[in-house]
Amino acid sequence: MTRQQLGRLDNSSRLSSLMDGTIYELHDLRFRPPRLLTSLAQSDSLVLKVPSSDLLETYQRFVLRGEIPAPGTDPGARRAEDQEKDVDGLRARFPELGVNIAGKAESAHLLMIHKLQYLRLCKSDLIRIPESRFVFVERRWLLFKTYIVPAIVQERITGVSLLEMVNSDSTGIRQEYVEFLPRINPRLRALLASDLCNHLNWFIANFLYDATTDVLWYVDSKPSCLFGKRGNDQNIDGLQSVFFAYC
Repeated sequence: MTRQQLGRLDNSSRLSSLMDGTIYELHDLRFRPPRLLTSLAQSDSLVLKVPSSDLLETYQRFVLRGEIPAPGTDPGARRAEDQEKDVDGLRARFPELGVNIAGKAESAHLLMIHKLQYLRLCKSDLIRIPESRFVFVERRWLLFKTYIVPAIVQERITGVSLLEMVNSDSTGIRQEYVEFLPRINPRLRALLASDLCNHLNWFIANFLYDATTDVLWYVDSKPSCLFGKRGNDQNIDGLQSVFFAYC
């Protein structure tokens, strides 16, 4: 199969069978109601992420056109880097994503900057990143009309999200998870002190801990030029006040 051909993505699909840049037709995968920046669908072994219209608009304004946020608005957690804006350079680096789909050059570029983020995070030994593929999916609208959108497919991770560890009034950690904090907190502190700090979305639902393997996972795929700095700083403050109060 070439990347231009149409593959099938369904509940039985495995990540090892998927190829970057391929167009996949969706079968029997249901999307949850979209969050602010991403729509999600999942099978037993995969999580499929499709950028929302809000994320696409953010990409077009602040990466593609290089707009400067207006005073008083929430800027990105960081400005888009030159390598993220260098479309020709990214096409040369990721030729598998340079698909020839009419009207989809922006979608391909969006996938390229997501892959750049993925490779950046995979280099770190402070956090584990789910193995991922960067593809296009054909979604159906109404009965007959279909359209092609960029998507990130990740292996589905087992573990408990840090959000699940927080008690119901968000003031502390549920008792059954306190024993894991001496394993989790030093890694969070190291990440906050590292060069990766401004590249992460610190909403605690993006971090999962697998006690069986003692692995701390980070599952958000978005580069940090695509979400706000003010909200991210608030996420950091919330994480520190709740988790670091213990050890």
